[in-house]
Amino acid sequence: MTSFHRIPPHNHADPYPPSTPPQRGSKASHSGDDEHLLRSQLRDLGLRIEVMAADGNCFFRALSDQRWGDDSHHEALRRDVISYMRANRTDFEPFIEDDEKWDTYIARMAEDGTWAGNLELQAASVVCFANLCVHQAGQPRWEIINYAYAKDRYFHVAYQDGDHYNSVRLLSEDRFDRYDSDQQQPGGPISLSKLESGFDAFRPNKKREPSGNVVNETLQLSGNVGKKTRARELLRLFDGCVDSASAALKNEVSYKGVLRGGVGDDPVPGVLDAMHEKNETEAGDEINAEDETSDGDVSEDDWEPVVYKKGTRGGGGKRVGRRRDDTLDEQVAALQI
Repeated sequence: MTSFHRIPPHNHADPYPPSTPPQRGSKASHSGDDEHLLRSQLRDLGLRIEVMAADGNCFFRALSDQRWGDDSHHEALRRDVISYMRANRTDFEPFIEDDEKWDTYIARMAEDGTWAGNLELQAASVVCFANLCVHQAGQPRWEIINYAYAKDRYFHVAYQDGDHYNSVRLLSEDRFDRYDSDQQQPGGPISLSKLESGFDAFRPNKKREPSGNVVNETLQLSGNVGKKTRARELLRLFDGCVDSASAALKNEVSYKGVLRGGVGDDPVPGVLDAMHEKNETEAGDEINAEDETSDGDVSEDDWEPVVYKKGTRGGGGKRVGRRRDDTLDEQVAALQI
């Protein structure tokens, strides 16, 4: 199971004694000195606080803002976290405090307004395909690392007064900018190492299109538990990191089952469910028919992008590889290398 990592505050000589991982809470009554100190620490990193409602759902609201751009999906995120914990009970049950029974604990955590604790933070890191960085006033930062090779993929939250979580965003992104368009900018991921190094590229901005061999390797490392389409999406999410994508795929399948994918690398809640419901209820749908092919036919999940190799003197290049249906050009851009 993942452990917390103690990281000294930026631009401080670490005068603080070792702290404990954050304890669960939600009430937002911050002392003035701590509030000022925390904002100063975040400002040194080029970060700021995005305030969340203090209704017991603050941690899930903060991660919803980090992942999808606002706090409105906190209920769906809580459901996913609890589902993952139920599916991986042996990873969490030994760490329940106060001799509380597993069934009682998990039922209580599933209720709206229940404060998130350390177990939920670790499960949320897995579910959100990201490491977590918890900022506290006058305390070392805590990193929750479930994807050790995804060094730039961090969601950031602030833990204040021992009883409240807020989202943490880039200081350079005005809090009102994201309300001027229909597409809201997620708060994360934000690279902690690049912030500390003073780099401008705080956000991972690469979207490498994985090759067929990389997709197959990811599936193999995951135990062949998922679909190629979904493996490809997770590879894009992790900038081509096979170790991270295979772990994410295995974790996702453990509580959601096998997902076909095809609606985005990390879609907002409800999109995948709506797509699968449509596929299951529309008898004779072309996608279902193709997915159920037999006698050696190539299924949709076996499709790979067309690759064009450039000639030594320029030009259009030579087409290699295979494509089951060239009409898919309208759905997926051909990879240029």
